[in-house]
Amino acid sequence: MTTQTKLLWDYRFIRGLTLVVGIVSIILIVVLPDFDALAFMLTVSALGSLVGGSSSYKELERQVLQKSYKLTLEWLILVIMSLYVLVLITSALPGTEGIAGFLNKHWPGLILSIMCILMGLAGFRRKS
Repeated sequence: MTTQTKLLWDYRFIRGLTLVVGIVSIILIVVLPDFDALAFMLTVSALGSLVGGSSSYKELERQVLQKSYKLTLEWLILVIMSLYVLVLITSALPGTEGIAGFLNKHWPGLILSIMCILMGLAGFRRKS
């Protein structure tokens, strides 16, 4: 692998790519609902690249990635619970059944998209 290629696939690039893929996939799901399979595959590829490339990361980058798992899962649980409450509220209100139906239909892609965004953001947080 050349130096230029190696620099292209470092941890900073992959975490930024994961963040961008998460945002783009949410846009795909919301704007073009028929492309949710594409959004799903993009997010799986981005998360796989982030996690699968960990053997080539520097030790400090590997530690940041490991710490970001916990933060991401904590926030993901919070997001899922919030969306569940939103589904319950919108299913009880007249005229808002479309929101609950949309969330129920596209939940796998939305969860992976949010996971990409959270993993990307967790990698950018400052060390405390």
